[in-house]
Amino acid sequence: MKRFFFLGLLLSFLSLGLASDTKILSFKHPDKSSTIISLPGSDFTEFKEEWKGKHYYYISQSSQSGIVCSLFFYYLSEAEQKALLTMREKFAVPKTSPAFPFSYYTTSSKVSKDEKNTFEWGTVDGDFMFRHADIEEIGGSKIHQKNMFAYAMIGDDMFATVHLSKILCTPQDSVAMRSMLQAITLKR
Repeated sequence: MKRFFFLGLLLSFLSLGLASDTKILSFKHPDKSSTIISLPGSDFTEFKEEWKGKHYYYISQSSQSGIVCSLFFYYLSEAEQKALLTMREKFAVPKTSPAFPFSYYTTSSKVSKDEKNTFEWGTVDGDFMFRHADIEEIGGSKIHQKNMFAYAMIGDDMFATVHLSKILCTPQDSVAMRSMLQAITLKR
């Protein structure tokens, strides 16, 4: 019961935390320019943009907090698209359900064995599903890295993943990251 009270209190605090002068970051894949993912991020400077085959990647680090924000637009292969169609038919979920990219990335994570304190939220019929995980150490080195993800389905053939991370993360960094994800939007 205390956990739900604390979570409600935290979400109320987060919703108040976004000032009206907050800069909004917007991202799109060059091939799907009408689809835009937006989230607040006043202290991020220029994002590096990079083609990775037919996929598209954005990354920047906050000049003030050190939080890293990346966004990856991933085109599905023909085999992945067929598997997606089978999943849609089997589970009767909406065509643009974020459950597909959420499931894909959470089951294929190379660092899942190092993750602690995982938490997931969102619905299969929303625009995004979310995931939170901490990595305390890698290879014996303490890093206290917090990772937060937002997953979306873009059309029939593309996933989008927003990844916020911070090494030596403080509680204030965690609140800032969660605030960004709470305000994320998708325009199709």
